[in-house]
Amino acid sequence: MRIDIPAAMGEAWALLKRDRDPLIALTGLFIFLPTLATLLLVRPAPAPPPADADKAVIANWANVYAEWLASNFPGMAAASLFAMLGALTILVFCADPARPSVADAIMKSIRKLPAYVLQVVLVSIPVSMGFLGLIAPPLFILLLPGLWVLGRALMASVGFAAAQLGPIAAIGKSFAWTRGNGLTMAGLAAIGAFGGEVLAAPFTSLDHAMRIAHAENPIAVIVAGIGAAASVSVVALAMLLLRVAIYWRVSASSNGI
Repeated sequence: MRIDIPAAMGEAWALLKRDRDPLIALTGLFIFLPTLATLLLVRPAPAPPPADADKAVIANWANVYAEWLASNFPGMAAASLFAMLGALTILVFCADPARPSVADAIMKSIRKLPAYVLQVVLVSIPVSMGFLGLIAPPLFILLLPGLWVLGRALMASVGFAAAQLGPIAAIGKSFAWTRGNGLTMAGLAAIGAFGGEVLAAPFTSLDHAMRIAHAENPIAVIVAGIGAAASVSVVALAMLLLRVAIYWRVSASSNGI
């Protein structure tokens, strides 16, 4: 079936209006706060050298980047895990047919989190190959296939959260649900992957400029961080609700409803 994105957007908006307070609370706790902490506490990654840089410059950058990653990985991993728990909780809260309470959705998501992390890793392996095009221009041609795979797997997390599906089975089911909608889902995947960064760009650019110039004003840095984290959180919540709305449509269609 063709996925009607405008209709799904309307249903996602209705879902937000229905459960506005708990959704804002969950997004604030699990997505906004970890994102804000990462922005305020983690220094920006060292910029990669130009494509025509010599081997010594590239090797030096690689060493500096490795040191940056080693020092920041534990905190970033914890923030990412917390955000994944939040995303899963929102999906369970919105899409589970049992209509759990917020507390029940959190507890159920904690139990399902290891399997959810496995699902995310499995989807990320082929997708990350495509995203190499963002840092290696000769591989840019791989970006579209990476987005296509990510888009086709976009329903896997909802299927895992709402239906009695394992993490791997949900990926296969997502490909079945989105058959014939590859480009549409790739577009949604692109919005989900880059929309938050684009919306947050004015705030992150201000933050980076102040840090590079060693002119950090604590208040300005915090305000920029809040703006960037809020931008990322808005896009994340919007995409989660849109996934739920699409899931309702494709799962009902596959069940002959």
